[in-house]
Amino acid sequence: LSKLLADEQVSHEDLVTILSQEMVLFRGDENISVEFASALESAPVQIRKQQIIRAFVNLITNAMQALEKTGGRVLVSLEKDGEGYRVSVDDNGSGVKDEFVDKLFSPNFTTKVGGSGLGLAICKDIIEQNGGSISYERSPRLGGASFVVRLPAA
Repeated sequence: LSKLLADEQVSHEDLVTILSQEMVLFRGDENISVEFASALESAPVQIRKQQIIRAFVNLITNAMQALEKTGGRVLVSLEKDGEGYRVSVDDNGSGVKDEFVDKLFSPNFTTKVGGSGLGLAICKDIIEQNGGSISYERSPRLGGASFVVRLPAA
């Protein structure tokens, strides 16, 4: 897996642009609102763009899947964080059960029927290969799940 991820070249990109463009993919569901919030004009990073896009699309898709039955809200927010940036993908669903939190990023762990359990493990690998980190917490904004990605500034 790591070899596959390493094949893409690192390039100078802007997280504000990337996240704004990706939001278009998630505007079709009338029961789930997906919003992007950032006060930043730009957020320059050195990343493997397609890999980072894949990771964020996976996180947003997971949040939407958690709300499929009930509807709700997904908030993607970007802010400056020390020497880098913090991107949070929050939802107002039920969150992750405490007993599953330690296993979330393990390969082959899933709580979804028919899920492979590779999505979050791959996200973690991608983000770490781009010099960042990912963690889970209870969403302080919406009360459900919050996946927090930190990436270094360029």
